Amino acid sequence: MRELWNHKPWFDILVHKVLNPSKAILVELCDHLPQPTKENLSWQNAKLLVELRDWFLAQDTNSRYKKIYMALWNLLIIKYETDTQYQVRFEETLKKAIQMSIDNRWEFPERSRHKEEHWRKE
Repeated sequence: MRELWNHKPWFDILVHKVLNPSKAILVELCDHLPQPTKENLSWQNAKLLVELRDWFLAQDTNSRYKKIYMALWNLLIIKYETDTQYQVRFEETLKKAIQMSIDNRWEFPERSRHKEEHWRKE
């Protein structure tokens, strides 16, 4: 699939005209939202998402993506904290992913691409 994706003529249009500008807009919008912290959140699981966000950002060493990752995590945390519809759907999806992992259906393959270069090992 990656081979097909990279050679399509619309790849440049999708990435450079749609995705990259969308990322910039998301980062800009999220920069104006309050930073979710354990101190300004009510839900216990939202506080755990802050912990996951901080762990994720500490592991990722590719500064090129730091702002978009922070924006995505913060948006997830804010939506989780403030919207029970998102809460329920996120929790049900998380339960399903955990069950898939327990059932050994979710794979954790080793990937050489970017892993060692941009991710700290614990």
